Amino acid sequence: MLKKYLASAAIGMMALGLGASASLAQTYPDRPITLVVPFAAGGGTDIQARKVADGISKALGQPVVVENKPGAGSLIGVQYAAQQKPDGYTLLMMSSSYVTNVVLGEGKPYDPAADFEPVTMVSISPTALVAHPSVKAETLQEFIDLAKAEPGLINYGTFGDRSQPHLSAVLFGAEAGLEMNAIPYNGGGPAVTAVVSGEVDMLMPTIMLVQPHVESGALRALAIASSVRSPLAPEVPTFAEAGFPFEMGTWFGIAAPAGTDPEIVKKVSEAAIGFLTTDEMRKEIEGEGSVLLALDPAKTKAFIADEIERWTKVKELGLF
Repeated sequence: MLKKYLASAAIGMMALGLGASASLAQTYPDRPITLVVPFAAGGGTDIQARKVADGISKALGQPVVVENKPGAGSLIGVQYAAQQKPDGYTLLMMSSSYVTNVVLGEGKPYDPAADFEPVTMVSISPTALVAHPSVKAETLQEFIDLAKAEPGLINYGTFGDRSQPHLSAVLFGAEAGLEMNAIPYNGGGPAVTAVVSGEVDMLMPTIMLVQPHVESGALRALAIASSVRSPLAPEVPTFAEAGFPFEMGTWFGIAAPAGTDPEIVKKVSEAAIGFLTTDEMRKEIEGEGSVLLALDPAKTKAFIADEIERWTKVKELGLF
């Protein structure tokens, strides 16, 4: 999936520069902008949001204030942002749960395809499959063979129900035909501690979260769920290189409430992409083991549509 979105930034910037017209965007922004983060301060989404907010602020000449609205697995913050006036002064920091919470959950508190205007995709942090050294598998294929030989033998940690590591492990297990047991923990820290201690056998977080433990030998990284290897762990093969094509990751992006002036959306997108594609920011994102996306609104809309389609198919399989 990532291949068709990589190296899109230059094309996106060209598109953004075309067809400018007189509109409210000419005077926008003339006051501070709020970037709603539907998670608590200090987490991965919040950290990404503050970096992007700073870049947009410098480009547009107005403060971009991060407002944390955590709760209900991000539903509270997303719903809050959707209800704000579509004038460009409220933006939403999206993450993978923007789609999965609705598609895999009960009810439909918002429509991820219709209730927001896509602004840009920021980056995606690929999932890694890491195992405790006691697991008798040096490669991904050996891990699959081990799990198949003794169904129910492997216990894997999650950050909670339908967290990205949970979704990754369930989908990988289904595609590989494995029976594994999910052990939920209250967040990333406890789950990482559990796999490092050997309390669980395996975890599928982003590589950034566990890279120090992989380097120290406390964990063994078997594969990266991306179309390209991670700069944080270049020695670790991708799932495809290991013989099992599989892509998964935690992604981040920005959206505005539905009905926001397209010229304002374009202006914010241009500011964000200009910041994200600087050498300094590119190196920082890649140094965290993430893949820079920096997509224009049209490609962001297509990205979200692909995610909705993917998780709708998963829902139809009855995996969640």
